[in-house]
Formats: sequence, C-alpha cells, structure tokens
Amino acid sequence: MTDHPMDILSRFPLRRWTNQKQVFLAAVQSYAGSLGYRTKAEKGSWGCENLVIGDSETALCLITADYHGTSGAAVILETAASVPVNLRRRVCFVLFDGKNGASAYGKKHRFALDLQTVVSVGRVGKGDTILFRPDKAVCADADRLNRLIDLERRCGQKRIRILDKKPCRLPFSAGVRVYTKGCGLFDRIPDHTNVNILRACLITYIGSAAE
Repeated sequence: MTDHPMDILSRFPLRRWTNQKQVFLAAVQSYAGSLGYRTKAEKGSWGCENLVIGDSETALCLITADYHGTSGAAVILETAASVPVNLRRRVCFVLFDGKNGASAYGKKHRFALDLQTVVSVGRVGKGDTILFRPDKAVCADADRLNRLIDLERRCGQKRIRILDKKPCRLPFSAGVRVYTKGCGLFDRIPDHTNVNILRACLITYIGSAAE
C-alpha cells in the first residue's frame, strides 16, 4: 500500500522504457484514485503515454511535469495529495511522457487549454532560488501576473523569484515555467524543502484562481 507520494517515486526510480512507464503510471493511478481523483491515461504518437489527474476540460489551472524526472513529479504528487477537496475541480495535474507527451496533450486538449494557465514544473532537485518564469501571455494579463507576484517571497534560506522581465516560451496558450537556479540535468533525489515550498505556493495559486 502506498501511504506517501514519495513511496511511488522510490519504488519506480526508472520511468523511461514501456514496462517501467506502465508500472509507474498504474501505481500513480491507484494512489490518486484513493485520494478521490478521477484519472485517465492518454496515449499519443511515438508510444508516449500521459497521465491526467482531475478534469482536464473544466480546470482553470493545469499543473504539469515530465514524469521521467523525479523532482517535478514529486511536486505534482505532493500537491495533488494536499490540495483541499473544495479546490480540486479547479485544477488538473498532468504527468507528461516527455516532449512528445506534452505535444500530444496540446493537440488533444487545445480548446480547453485556451482558457487555462499551465504551470510547468521542471527540475527543482536542488538550488536555493525557485524561479517562476511566465510567458508573454501571462505577463500581458494583469490578473494572472499579479497572482504570481503574490507568491514572491523568502522561505527561510530559499527565495522565490518571478522572472516577468524575461518571458519564457511554452507550447501552450498561457503558461509559467518553474525551476530552480543551479539545478543540473539530473535530479533523482529531490530537495524536500523545495518540494514543500512549491506545494504550498501552488495550493495558494490554485486558491487564487478559484476566487
């Protein structure tokens, strides 16, 4: 039985080959289902398979990560487990099967995505500065941008910064990249402080989207 999101990532540290993906996604589906979420595996081209946790069509906010990495997936699972029940209908979590998975999801849900803000969690495995980098669409929307700016603060030795002067590029209508300054290519062991800070930030962000 899985009692904690990190149990899944510890049991399935490799998630790239087909059999590895299948056992990992099955474990996540079982866990998310035990929390009361509706889940759905979606297959795309080149053998990719995404996992959707929540309702992708009604959510105001989409929070995503590539499940091949550990730290981003940890943030997704920890946030999904902690978000209050009354806010869950307003958010959808998606674990992407790499860039092909993100592209496949964008094609399948392009109409719903036009109305959503996508928060893409990247590598946050180490680093003392957590960066939120919105794209041009979010920077041009005062409401969306202000909800991000409200998150900017210090959390002990960690700092959250909003990089609205240098917009990012994401394959969605409106999005925000989240990553840490100084995190390298490999992040198999996530910084639990970063995960907990991001969980709290994202729940705050989801709550503000529901107002």
